[in-house]
Amino acid sequence: MSTPDTWPFQLGGTNMTVAFDYDASGNQIYVGWVQPGTSKSRQGWRIMKQVFNTSNQLTDVLWPSDSPSFNFIWNNRSLYAYTATTTSVYPALILTSSDTTRWAITVQVGTGNLVTTAQASGPDGAYAPATFVLQDTNGAFWTVTIRASGSLVTTIGGSSASALNSLPLLDSNNVTWLLTVSRTGNLTTT
Repeated sequence: MSTPDTWPFQLGGTNMTVAFDYDASGNQIYVGWVQPGTSKSRQGWRIMKQVFNTSNQLTDVLWPSDSPSFNFIWNNRSLYAYTATTTSVYPALILTSSDTTRWAITVQVGTGNLVTTAQASGPDGAYAPATFVLQDTNGAFWTVTIRASGSLVTTIGGSSASALNSLPLLDSNNVTWLLTVSRTGNLTTT
């Protein structure tokens, strides 16, 4: 592992320091957030581990002790037992519109375009949260909902407790796509 970079960052309007650590292939393996001034050897870090396959595609997002809390020590990041919480790689995202229609949001093979399909239930392993919040690169939270027409909508705001930086989705060829939100609220896949 290389020496991580750190710099100031805003997380939900709160000033934070963020740290990164990369593997030999340049994949961002660890991401850590902490209150400014907290040493890397002190408790208070939120640490996320990203797992990549042999093709350097993201396959899992993991948390130490199954917790995205600010209770960890950055210098001990490689010593923790990491487990998936609600951020594994999913074949679909299921959202329910205001008229109670359930919509499966999937990723189109090759293009990464999001496809919405009304259906009674999603595929096995689909992510079906009560609310879905993404955090943009400026630290703003965006609540993602779906209209009765099947159009996805982002609205500024949401709970930091349930916010994800990205949601990994699999297309039907088992390629992982990351669903993120831009600083202007646009949903993107990469």
